[in-house]
Amino acid sequence: MQLRQLTQKASEASSSASAAASDANEVKELIKGLGGFDGKASSVSAVDPLGLLGTENATSTVQALIDVIADKVLNQLLSRSNVVNNALTTEEGYALDARMGKSLQDQITAQNSNLGNIRYASTSGFGDAWQAAESGYMYFIDVYGTDDAPITDTNHWFVQQWKNDNGLYGWQIAWSFTAGIYKRQRANSNAWSNWASIS
Repeated sequence: MQLRQLTQKASEASSSASAAASDANEVKELIKGLGGFDGKASSVSAVDPLGLLGTENATSTVQALIDVIADKVLNQLLSRSNVVNNALTTEEGYALDARMGKSLQDQITAQNSNLGNIRYASTSGFGDAWQAAESGYMYFIDVYGTDDAPITDTNHWFVQQWKNDNGLYGWQIAWSFTAGIYKRQRANSNAWSNWASIS
């Protein structure tokens, strides 16, 4: 029985010694990789698995890998010279500077605020369109009917119209899907000019 226990203890000791030797080899490899480590990334060796420095799986330093990645992010991903502050560049590969984005947004906001001067209406004739419109606004009017129309062959028109404060100045442009485009105006008068074809 004692021999069996001794054999078992010897086997356990041998396994422990093998494990310790394996651990020692790992520690040696780690120390070898950190050999000459002075606290700087340039003294730590590393493998370049992607070939960022030229060759895949080549040995390099951590600092060299950091440098090449930083260069790609700062200079190659989007070069500062490829950031423009204008709305004129049409060449591919340029990005818009944030200041120009703000300028464009300000222009869009101003343009949208100008849309407040536009009105829409639907009437049965051109005279009704003029009477219904408030002065100082641009109107887009759907006109059904032939009352005061440029021609009576069609009874459906799309009209753009503007009139001033006193109603003595203004104009109407009328489109028809079948009859063309016509214009008439008031120039310091309560009377319209004749309709003139502009198409």
